Amino acid sequence: MLVLESVFTTTRQDVSVKYKSTISSFFDDNEDDDWFYFDIFRISNNDRYVASVGEGSWGGDGVIMITDVTTGELVWFLHLDNINPFEKPAKFEGNKLIAESTLNMILIIPIDNPQDVKVEKIL
Repeated sequence: MLVLESVFTTTRQDVSVKYKSTISSFFDDNEDDDWFYFDIFRISNNDRYVASVGEGSWGGDGVIMITDVTTGELVWFLHLDNINPFEKPAKFEGNKLIAESTLNMILIIPIDNPQDVKVEKIL
C-alpha cells in the first residue's frame, strides 16, 4: 500500500508518495473511525475497470476507487484529504483515469501505476 501526500496551494499542486505500508500497519498507526466512511457520487467504467468517485467522511476530501469490471476486486483506492469531493464521473482515456474535484483540480492517474498521478488546476 502506498500512502500519498498532497499539496494544493495557489502556486503548487502536487501529489507524491509519502511512504509504503501494509493495510494493517497503516490502521495500527491511524484511528479507524477517520478512514471508514465515504460516499460514492458517480460510477463510470470501460471494458476492464469500474471507477467510483466521491467524498470521504471529512467533507473536504475526495476518494477514487478502481475495481476490476469482471471480478469486482479492488485494484486501488485513493483518498486525498485536501482536494474536495469528486462529483463528476471520471473518464477513461487509454490506460489513464481523469477525475476532476470540486476544487477544480484534475487528477490524471495511470491505472497501472497510480503513484505516478499528475495534478492540474483549472483556472
